[in-house]
Amino acid sequence: VLVAADPRRSTGPARRPRPGRLRTGAVVVVGVMAALEGGSGVVADHRAQVAVEDLGRGDGSAAAAAAEAAVELRPDQLRLHLLAARAVIAAQGGIAAGLAAVDDALALAPGDPIARRTKARLLVDRAAATTVPAHLDAATDYLGHLLADDPNNGQLWSLQAAAASLRGDEAGAERARDRADGLAPSDRS
Repeated sequence: VLVAADPRRSTGPARRPRPGRLRTGAVVVVGVMAALEGGSGVVADHRAQVAVEDLGRGDGSAAAAAAEAAVELRPDQLRLHLLAARAVIAAQGGIAAGLAAVDDALALAPGDPIARRTKARLLVDRAAATTVPAHLDAATDYLGHLLADDPNNGQLWSLQAAAASLRGDEAGAERARDRADGLAPSDRS
């Protein structure tokens, strides 16, 4: 279909948008988006606070629901995934559910030391609870990788001591405990 322009229908010169109006419109759109984002952040923080309070009262189910709601609002926040891991475990979701939540956190920040240490602790806890050799191997392997990256982390050496003890390697457990004790901060007043 061809359409021909009719010069007699023109109502005047073509109007150009004024730069000020474009800038003002863009600022309004960005402002509205920021307000919505900030609003979801505030609501997520409130849900997280409720989850912490519920955990303090021993209500794991309510804590898990509040923490999961916070994660849904702000899935980009590592701390909310870690809170959800704690809450899910407290709600009797078990260590596997907690590990899944920590893995979600690690997907956001693979090198985060708190998330990595939390995963190591949960792997050691699972190995202790199940006594399944594959679980102990998974914990030991993961700790080996973490200690290769951070050999001066006393908390990791403490977890290594627990894993060695679960393996029945008391000499290895003692060496790891000595290493952890040597790395612990001293109280030099």
